Amino acid sequence: MSSLRNNYPKVSLTTPTNRVRRLTDDGTGVTGISNMIGNYSVTPKVFWIQPPIGVLWTLQEVGLVVNGVANGQLADYGSIAGGLTNGIKFFLEIDGQEIDVTGSSNFKTNSDIVSNGGRFNGMEFGGSKRLDSIWFPQLPDTEVVVLDGDKNMKFGIRLNDNFTTLIQHGFYIRAEDYGQKSR
Repeated sequence: MSSLRNNYPKVSLTTPTNRVRRLTDDGTGVTGISNMIGNYSVTPKVFWIQPPIGVLWTLQEVGLVVNGVANGQLADYGSIAGGLTNGIKFFLEIDGQEIDVTGSSNFKTNSDIVSNGGRFNGMEFGGSKRLDSIWFPQLPDTEVVVLDGDKNMKFGIRLNDNFTTLIQHGFYIRAEDYGQKSR
């Protein structure tokens, strides 16, 4: 992880603001598509987030919301029977160079999510539908991640499986926003 360490400039806020942003196909966290339902098994799809220019974020948690048509088992992903074939890849991008931060935690099953310290909050609707919200402390196998808008730093995921049987599927981040950097 030494390639991610850097001396960052001072920031104008002494107390960071807590932000929750969704990963989208345009990286803004506000506009763009955030519902990650689709068949990406042939053509992978990337969803990402990036702080605005002049802003620093420290990534605190990664969240997943998955809603399926049935209650999934540990060997499934959400309610996708048998789990994912390729899994979910996490990455950082710094000035166009991608760094894989999936490590040993390529999420293919609910068991993979549980074993990586995910905190589950689940609701069952009449035994036939389930909504799960899962938050992970930091990223698997990484140190603290600082995203610098000036360095075009992005956090993203690459999906390369079929998610069409899910009702809702999306990833979020919780980050500390240190505001505009001092110049």
